[in-house]
Amino acid sequence: MRWRVLFFLIGLGSWACTDSGSPVDFGDRSGPIFPLKLGNKWAYRISYYDTLGAKFQVSYDTMTILTRTMVENQEWYLWRDPDAYLSDQPGGTWYRNIRTDTMSQAGLFYKYPASVGESWATPYMMYSTLTLTLTSANSVVEVPAGRFGCYVYQIERTQNVEFLVPGIGLVYSELYPGVPSGKHYKYVRELTSYSVN
Repeated sequence: MRWRVLFFLIGLGSWACTDSGSPVDFGDRSGPIFPLKLGNKWAYRISYYDTLGAKFQVSYDTMTILTRTMVENQEWYLWRDPDAYLSDQPGGTWYRNIRTDTMSQAGLFYKYPASVGESWATPYMMYSTLTLTLTSANSVVEVPAGRFGCYVYQIERTQNVEFLVPGIGLVYSELYPGVPSGKHYKYVRELTSYSVN
Protein backbone atom coordinates (compact mmCIF):
# COMPACT_ATOMS: atom_id res chain seq x y z
CA MET A 1 0.00 0.00 0.00
CA ARG A 2 2.84 2.38 0.86
CA TRP A 3 4.33 1.86 -2.64
CA ARG A 4 0.99 2.67 -4.32
CA VAL A 5 0.78 5.94 -2.41
CA LEU A 6 4.40 6.75 -3.31
CA PHE A 7 3.81 6.07 -7.03
CA PHE A 8 0.62 8.16 -6.92
CA LEU A 9 2.47 11.09 -5.35
CA ILE A 10 5.34 10.82 -7.82
CA GLY A 11 2.86 10.81 -10.71
CA LEU A 12 0.98 13.75 -9.25
CA GLY A 13 4.18 15.73 -8.87
CA SER A 14 5.12 15.20 -12.50
CA TRP A 15 1.80 16.61 -13.74
CA ALA A 16 3.06 20.11 -14.68
CA CYS A 17 2.98 21.14 -11.03
CA THR A 18 6.45 21.63 -9.72
CA ASP A 19 8.27 23.15 -6.82
CA SER A 20 11.23 24.76 -8.54
CA GLY A 21 11.61 27.40 -5.84
CA SER A 22 10.63 30.14 -8.31
CA PRO A 23 8.17 32.73 -7.02
CA VAL A 24 4.50 32.00 -7.69
CA ASP A 25 2.44 34.59 -9.55
CA PHE A 26 -1.15 34.52 -8.26
CA GLY A 27 -2.19 37.27 -10.67
CA ASP A 28 -4.46 40.20 -9.92
CA ARG A 29 -7.13 38.62 -7.71
CA SER A 30 -9.16 41.86 -7.92
CA GLY A 31 -9.35 41.76 -11.73
CA PRO A 32 -11.23 39.48 -14.11
CA ILE A 33 -10.26 35.82 -14.43
CA PHE A 34 -9.74 36.30 -18.19
CA PRO A 35 -8.72 39.88 -19.10
CA LEU A 36 -10.44 40.77 -22.35
CA LYS A 37 -9.20 43.85 -24.19
CA LEU A 38 -8.28 44.53 -27.80
CA GLY A 39 -4.63 43.65 -28.36
CA ASN A 40 -4.31 41.20 -25.45
CA LYS A 41 -2.14 38.29 -26.57
CA TRP A 42 -1.32 34.79 -25.30
CA ALA A 43 1.26 32.46 -26.89
CA TYR A 44 1.05 28.71 -26.25
CA ARG A 45 3.03 25.53 -26.80
CA ILE A 46 0.68 22.66 -27.59
CA SER A 47 1.86 19.07 -27.10
CA TYR A 48 -0.14 16.21 -28.59
CA TYR A 49 -0.18 12.69 -27.12
CA ASP A 50 -1.55 9.50 -28.69
CA THR A 51 -3.97 7.16 -26.92
CA LEU A 52 -1.01 5.35 -25.31
CA GLY A 53 0.39 8.58 -23.83
CA ALA A 54 3.33 9.04 -26.21
CA LYS A 55 4.00 12.61 -27.40
CA PHE A 56 3.86 12.72 -31.19
CA GLN A 57 3.70 16.41 -32.09
CA VAL A 58 4.40 19.89 -30.72
CA SER A 59 3.01 23.08 -32.22
CA TYR A 60 2.84 26.74 -31.24
CA ASP A 61 -0.09 29.11 -31.40
CA THR A 62 -0.75 32.74 -30.53
CA MET A 63 -4.18 34.05 -29.59
CA THR A 64 -4.68 37.79 -30.02
CA ILE A 65 -7.93 39.63 -29.38
CA LEU A 66 -8.53 41.61 -32.57
CA THR A 67 -12.32 41.91 -32.63
CA ARG A 68 -14.81 43.50 -30.27
CA THR A 69 -18.56 43.68 -30.78
CA MET A 70 -21.62 44.74 -28.79
CA VAL A 71 -24.42 42.25 -28.13
CA GLU A 72 -27.31 43.15 -25.84
CA ASN A 73 -25.36 46.20 -24.55
CA GLN A 74 -22.37 44.04 -23.50
CA GLU A 75 -18.85 44.05 -24.95
CA TRP A 76 -17.84 40.69 -26.45
CA TYR A 77 -14.36 39.77 -27.70
CA LEU A 78 -13.52 37.14 -30.31
CA TRP A 79 -11.49 34.21 -28.93
CA ARG A 80 -10.83 31.84 -31.77
CA ASP A 81 -10.25 28.56 -29.93
CA PRO A 82 -12.94 27.43 -30.23
CA ASP A 83 -14.51 30.17 -32.32
CA ALA A 84 -16.32 31.95 -29.55
CA TYR A 85 -16.99 35.35 -28.13
CA LEU A 86 -16.02 35.94 -24.50
CA SER A 87 -17.15 38.74 -22.20
CA ASP A 88 -16.10 39.86 -18.72
CA GLN A 89 -19.39 40.31 -16.88
CA PRO A 90 -20.61 40.02 -13.31
CA GLY A 91 -19.83 36.53 -12.05
CA GLY A 92 -16.87 35.84 -14.36
CA THR A 93 -16.17 35.23 -18.03
CA TRP A 94 -19.18 34.52 -20.22
CA TYR A 95 -19.22 32.53 -23.47
CA ARG A 96 -21.12 32.65 -26.77
CA ASN A 97 -20.35 30.21 -29.57
CA ILE A 98 -20.30 31.52 -33.13
CA ARG A 99 -22.83 29.70 -35.31
CA THR A 100 -23.31 30.76 -38.94
CA ASP A 101 -24.91 34.22 -38.86
CA THR A 102 -26.11 34.15 -35.28
CA MET A 103 -24.51 33.66 -31.89
CA SER A 104 -25.72 31.12 -29.37
CA GLN A 105 -27.20 31.91 -26.00
CA ALA A 106 -24.71 33.41 -23.53
CA GLY A 107 -23.60 31.34 -20.58
CA LEU A 108 -21.25 31.76 -17.63
CA PHE A 109 -18.13 29.72 -18.39
CA TYR A 110 -15.34 30.66 -15.96
CA LYS A 111 -17.12 31.63 -12.75
CA TYR A 112 -15.03 34.08 -10.74
CA PRO A 113 -14.91 34.41 -7.89
CA ALA A 114 -16.17 30.93 -7.05
CA SER A 115 -15.86 28.52 -4.14
CA VAL A 116 -13.89 25.30 -4.48
CA GLY A 117 -16.33 22.48 -5.20
CA GLU A 118 -18.92 24.83 -6.71
CA SER A 119 -20.51 23.67 -9.99
CA TRP A 120 -22.66 25.49 -12.56
CA ALA A 121 -24.31 24.62 -15.87
CA THR A 122 -23.80 26.72 -18.96
CA PRO A 123 -25.16 26.57 -22.52
CA TYR A 124 -22.44 25.33 -24.84
CA MET A 125 -22.41 25.13 -28.60
CA MET A 126 -25.85 25.21 -30.16
CA TYR A 127 -27.82 22.55 -28.34
CA SER A 128 -25.90 21.21 -25.37
CA THR A 129 -25.12 22.21 -21.82
CA LEU A 130 -21.88 21.71 -19.92
CA THR A 131 -21.33 21.65 -16.19
CA LEU A 132 -18.10 23.15 -14.87
CA THR A 133 -16.66 22.71 -11.39
CA LEU A 134 -14.00 24.78 -9.66
CA THR A 135 -11.66 22.14 -8.20
CA SER A 136 -8.95 24.47 -6.81
CA ALA A 137 -8.34 28.16 -6.23
CA ASN A 138 -4.58 27.96 -5.65
CA SER A 139 -3.00 25.08 -7.61
CA VAL A 140 0.56 25.89 -8.62
CA VAL A 141 1.55 25.10 -12.21
CA GLU A 142 4.84 25.81 -13.95
CA VAL A 143 4.80 26.57 -17.68
CA PRO A 144 7.37 28.26 -19.94
CA ALA A 145 5.89 31.69 -19.08
CA GLY A 146 6.46 31.19 -15.33
CA ARG A 147 5.07 29.69 -12.17
CA PHE A 148 1.45 30.53 -11.41
CA GLY A 149 -1.18 30.02 -8.70
CA CYS A 150 -4.29 28.97 -10.61
CA TYR A 151 -8.00 28.52 -10.45
CA VAL A 152 -8.68 25.04 -11.87
CA TYR A 153 -11.88 24.35 -13.79
CA GLN A 154 -12.99 20.77 -14.55
CA ILE A 155 -15.39 20.35 -17.47
CA GLU A 156 -17.99 17.58 -17.04
CA ARG A 157 -18.47 14.73 -19.52
CA THR A 158 -14.77 15.06 -20.31
CA GLN A 159 -11.53 14.86 -18.43
CA ASN A 160 -10.74 18.39 -19.66
CA VAL A 161 -9.19 20.68 -17.10
CA GLU A 162 -8.22 24.34 -17.49
CA PHE A 163 -5.94 26.44 -15.27
CA LEU A 164 -6.56 30.20 -15.21
CA VAL A 165 -4.89 33.04 -13.33
CA PRO A 166 -6.91 36.17 -12.50
CA GLY A 167 -5.71 39.10 -14.59
CA ILE A 168 -3.73 36.80 -16.92
CA GLY A 169 -6.18 34.20 -18.25
CA LEU A 170 -5.58 30.65 -19.48
CA VAL A 171 -2.08 29.39 -18.57
CA TYR A 172 -2.46 25.60 -18.86
CA SER A 173 -5.02 23.10 -20.08
CA GLU A 174 -5.37 19.39 -20.70
CA LEU A 175 -7.96 18.37 -23.27
CA TYR A 176 -9.00 14.80 -24.02
CA PRO A 177 -10.79 14.48 -27.37
CA GLY A 178 -12.20 11.04 -28.06
CA VAL A 179 -11.64 8.77 -31.03
CA PRO A 180 -14.11 6.25 -32.53
CA SER A 181 -12.56 3.38 -30.54
CA GLY A 182 -13.69 5.09 -27.33
CA LYS A 183 -10.12 5.86 -26.29
CA HIS A 184 -8.89 9.39 -25.81
CA TYR A 185 -5.82 11.22 -26.89
CA LYS A 186 -4.56 14.24 -25.01
CA TYR A 187 -3.29 17.63 -25.87
CA VAL A 188 -1.66 19.97 -23.41
CA ARG A 189 -1.58 23.74 -23.88
CA GLU A 190 1.09 25.68 -21.93
CA LEU A 191 1.48 29.45 -21.84
CA THR A 192 4.87 30.57 -23.21
CA SER A 193 4.30 34.36 -23.08
CA TYR A 194 1.53 36.89 -22.73
CA SER A 195 0.76 40.60 -22.97
CA VAL A 196 -2.45 41.84 -21.33
CA ASN A 197 -3.83 45.31 -20.59
